Amino acid sequence: MPDSSAIPSPGPAEGKGAAVRRLFGSIARRYDLANHLLSGGLDFFWRRRAAKIVRSWKPARILDLATGSGDLALALAKACPDAEVLGADFCLPMLLAARRKGIANLVQADGMALPFSDAVFDTVTIAFGLRNMESWQRGLSEIARVLRPGGHVLVLDFSIPRAPFRGLYRFYLHRVLPLFARLLTGDRGAYEYLGASIEKFPAGAEMNTMIEAAGFADANCEPLTGGIVSLYTATRSTDAGVIKCGAETSPTSVGREPTPTETSAKCSVGKNGDGDVHETHERQGRNALCFVPLVCLVDTPFHRRAISQGPPTGL
Repeated sequence: MPDSSAIPSPGPAEGKGAAVRRLFGSIARRYDLANHLLSGGLDFFWRRRAAKIVRSWKPARILDLATGSGDLALALAKACPDAEVLGADFCLPMLLAARRKGIANLVQADGMALPFSDAVFDTVTIAFGLRNMESWQRGLSEIARVLRPGGHVLVLDFSIPRAPFRGLYRFYLHRVLPLFARLLTGDRGAYEYLGASIEKFPAGAEMNTMIEAAGFADANCEPLTGGIVSLYTATRSTDAGVIKCGAETSPTSVGREPTPTETSAKCSVGKNGDGDVHETHERQGRNALCFVPLVCLVDTPFHRRAISQGPPTGL
């Protein structure tokens, strides 16, 4: 079993989310190489399977949440050439890696407080990202909020395989993988965190139940590669059970209409450390949950349209 000390240690003024952001920012430049080698190339197969499923839904607008370096967003764009694909992540160095791959639509945003109106996407995908959120339930509820009724969610993440592979997999996950990862990225701690987070993450029927509790129906789990990875799909149901942006995350707030608050927006254009031009949009509402910084690495009509549709309900 993993050592709990492998979980990123928040700094004096940061929570788990900020610690995870810092961790992934530190390995962003070699993240793809490490993933391809440490998975034995299986990550390509997992993304192709996800993209094939999304293609069958025929979405017009796709949000790839926790897009990271953008590999799934690229696979989705290839599988769904007529769809608009937007990649969002809260780690700017990862988004810059995606930008270098030529991905046009990228925004920096927190998955637990998305800067989009209700029901603006047909499909939301999240690969290997939900597990890293401070609140899995809150993340799923935000996904449900920005999906149109009848839209689809796809969650792809690691899981623990069943016997007889479980023991061997755990040995690789907790003993072998961190050593190789240190050689590749110089950061063993990031991959020690990976093993610890996988052990704690719900899987199978437990995850299906969590997904449906967030406002989805017909949740289904498809184990891949012997259960090393699980692929979950579900359909957005009604607003019942969906936490609106701006509502408290306590059980009593589920399905409750939040109190409207004022919103302001301001934009600026500048350059980051790599010289990439970006726009920064900041929305501010009275509720602290809705102070959402948004960095558009490329200014496109898609970004402007998504933002101009208005703030999320409750801002």
